[in-house]
Amino acid sequence: MKKYAFFKKEINFMYKITFAIISLTCNLIISFSLSAQSIKIKNQDVMVNDSLYCKIEAKKGLSALTDALQFSILSLQGKELIFVKEENDKYLKISFIADGAVLRIKKTDNPFSNDKKEFIKKMFAGNLLHGDSINPEAKKIFIIKNDVSDENRSNASGSNQYTVVERNTGAAIFINDETVTQDGKIIGSYKETNETVNGEIRTIISFYLPGSIKVARLTAPNFDAGNNTLLTLKDNRSFTMEGLSGDMFANKNSNIEKIVKWLVDRGYL
Repeated sequence: MKKYAFFKKEINFMYKITFAIISLTCNLIISFSLSAQSIKIKNQDVMVNDSLYCKIEAKKGLSALTDALQFSILSLQGKELIFVKEENDKYLKISFIADGAVLRIKKTDNPFSNDKKEFIKKMFAGNLLHGDSINPEAKKIFIIKNDVSDENRSNASGSNQYTVVERNTGAAIFINDETVTQDGKIIGSYKETNETVNGEIRTIISFYLPGSIKVARLTAPNFDAGNNTLLTLKDNRSFTMEGLSGDMFANKNSNIEKIVKWLVDRGYL
C-alpha cells in the first residue's frame, strides 16, 4: 500500500508539472501571436495578418506611408471613426469622432517603429472596431488601458477623488466667471476651448469638481448647441443634451446653466 501511495503521489506530481508546461506553452503562443501581428499599409488600406482591417487617411496631403503628424482611421465603408494627432515627441492625441471622447497615448520609444502601425496594433488587440463603428464596451477598456492623460486618469470610475460637495442640491445655482456655486459653496467650474478636426470647429466645454477633477465634457460642432454630445467621465457614458439651442457662444450663459443643472440633478456635480 505504501508503494502504491508513493506512485500515486509521483503520478499527481508529474501531472501537475505537465499541466504547468502546457499552460505556459499556450500562454507563450498567445503572447507571441499578439506581438507578431503583421501590419501592412498600402495606399489607404490597412492589412492585419494579411486581412483587410480598416482604412487610414493621412492629413495635409501626405501619403499614409509617411510619418504624417495627423491621420484618421476609417471603417472599410469609408466612415471616419478616429482622428489621431501627434501632440509632441511623446504623445498622440486620440479623438473618437462619434462622441468626442479624447485620450492620449504614449508614442513608441523604438526609433525604428511606426506610430501608426503601433496604434493599429493596439486597436486590433483591443477589438476596437465593430463593423462600421466603434465597439463601445471595447472602447471603455481601451481608454482605461491606454490613456496616459493625468487629467483623465484622475477621473476613472471609482476614483476616491471623485466626491461632490455636500450642500443643499435644491438651492439656486449661480455661475460667475466660470465658477459654479450652490447653497453658498463653490461646487465646481467649467472651461471652454475650441479645436479643429477635419476643418470642423468644435466647441468643447469641460466641467470640473473643486480640485480640477473633470466630470463631464460637452462637444458642439461648429458652435451648434443643438448638435451636441455630453460625455460623463465618471461612468464613461454619452448623452445628447436636450434643450440647448442656437449658437453655443452667443447663448453660452443659458446653455451652461442648463448643463450644470442637468449634472447636479444626476449627482455628477
